[in-house]
Amino acid sequence: MMLSFVYGTIYCAFTSGLAFINPTFLGVAWGPLILINLVWWGALQAVLCFYLANWFNPRDWNHARLSKFGWIGCIAGTVFVLFLFQKSGVIPLGTPLGRLTVWVIVLLSGIVCSISFRKNRQSKSPAFVKSRLLTILSFATIALFLFTAMFLTHDPIQANTSNVNSTSLRIISSYTLILSIALLAYRIRSKKSIPV
Repeated sequence: MMLSFVYGTIYCAFTSGLAFINPTFLGVAWGPLILINLVWWGALQAVLCFYLANWFNPRDWNHARLSKFGWIGCIAGTVFVLFLFQKSGVIPLGTPLGRLTVWVIVLLSGIVCSISFRKNRQSKSPAFVKSRLLTILSFATIALFLFTAMFLTHDPIQANTSNVNSTSLRIISSYTLILSIALLAYRIRSKKSIPV
C-alpha cells in the first residue's frame, strides 16, 4: 500500500493529471489523489493483483532481485512514459505549488515507506497461503471488469482527462470502494497480512 502510494502519486499527477483537477488545496485535488492511491493503486492494483499473482505462481523470496541494470531500465521507462504524457498537451500540468506539493508528498511517503521496510524486515520469508475470500474477490473483480469493458459501451463520456463509459465508471468506482473496505475488514478480522 505504501509503495503504491508513492508510485500512484506520481502517476496520478503526471500521467492523468487528476491530482491537479479543481478544486484544489495547495495546488492538489486531495479527494481524487487519496481515493485513487488507496483504492485503485493500493487495494486493487497492488494488494489484490499481487495476491492473484501469488495464487497462480507463489513468489520465490530467494529469487534474485532486479540488478542495477534492471532498476535503471525500470526508472528510465517510467521517466519516458511520464515525459510522453507531459508533452501530450492533454493533461493538466498543475500549478508550480501543486507540483511542489506532489513532490513533497512523494518524498514524505517514500521516507515513511523506507522506514517501515527497515523496521519490518523478516528473517524468514512468509509462505503464501490461499484465502477463500481473497480468491473469490480476485476472480469476481476480473469477471466484473471484463463485463463492464466488453458489454457496457453504450454511454461514453469525457471524465476529466479520459474517455470512459459512464455506467462502467459508476459500477467500477462503487465496486472498488466496497472491495477496499472488504480487504481492510479481512485484514483487521483475520489479524494476518494479506500475502503479496
